[in-house]
Amino acid sequence: MDGLNFVNLTCILLHLTITCVTSSVYNASNTGLSIIPMGFPPETRTMDLSRNHIAKIQSNIFHSLSQCQQIDLSFNKIYEIQNNAWLGLQNLTALNLYSNLLEPKECEAWIGLSSIEYFNVGGNRINFITADMLKYLVSCKRLYLHGNGLEHLHREAFSTLHHLEEVYLQNNKLYIFTPGSFRSLGKCWKINLQNNSLTVVKPDTWEGLANLKELHFAYNNLPNLKHYTWKHLLSCEFLDISFNAIESIERYTFEQLIYLKKLLLSGNKLQTLHWSIFSRDFSLQSLTSSGVIYLALAENPLYCNISLCWLKSADYNGRIRFDFQVAGRGMKHEPECVEMTWKMFTCNITGM
Repeated sequence: MDGLNFVNLTCILLHLTITCVTSSVYNASNTGLSIIPMGFPPETRTMDLSRNHIAKIQSNIFHSLSQCQQIDLSFNKIYEIQNNAWLGLQNLTALNLYSNLLEPKECEAWIGLSSIEYFNVGGNRINFITADMLKYLVSCKRLYLHGNGLEHLHREAFSTLHHLEEVYLQNNKLYIFTPGSFRSLGKCWKINLQNNSLTVVKPDTWEGLANLKELHFAYNNLPNLKHYTWKHLLSCEFLDISFNAIESIERYTFEQLIYLKKLLLSGNKLQTLHWSIFSRDFSLQSLTSSGVIYLALAENPLYCNISLCWLKSADYNGRIRFDFQVAGRGMKHEPECVEMTWKMFTCNITGM
């Protein structure tokens, strides 16, 4: 509420809905609007038109709102954005269009949004993104494209978004990325790709993401991990690849992730885990240079034999913390591994 001028507060009661206007805020959320009204106070800085029945955004409808910084149009029925709809909003930093009926638009749809830092078009019907569709969002830092049924993202879709820090692409239908798709995102620290249909990561897929710290990749369909799968993710601290279909992990797969602190591998099809996935030589110091790794391996059909005994040494020396426990899950074992009963990993325990 900072900066609001309550002296000029006007509340207009219409049936059971209230529209509240101050010198800074225009709040018409859940008021039954079917069109965007005209004549907004020019000093408006925050506008809430969410949870209405608005179907289109008219040309020049916001032309007098040069001071406006935030507009919320979420939970409407918007399917059309007319040309020049955003002209006049040169100071707009946040636009929320979540949960509407938007389909793929040409690049003209976003003309006038060069100052946007927060842009949410999640929960629409945008099933592909062209090379030019996002090119005017040159100041964007947080981009939400989740829940769109998105199947294809053009290799150049992010080419002008050099300030992007967070990208949310979860709950779509993406199945592959062309290498180089992220090469312009040098400032990006978080990408969420959870719950897509990704089956392969090609070499140089993550090119340009040298500062990425969080990658959410759970609930996809990766069958295995290659030594190049996480190439270029030199700053990654959190990697969630749980609930894929991973059966094997090549040697040195995580070798370049020297700052990794949390690795989630639960819910895959791993039967064993060799120490060489982290390092070329078995050294507790080489497993991680950043301190303790949290390693989640629950709900994998791990076969406990001598090849897993390196985990015991890593745990005793405080280099790795584990989560193996899953109710109702059994673990196969061989006699030479039965004595491995340290902390959270006990080969002969029932109910694991």
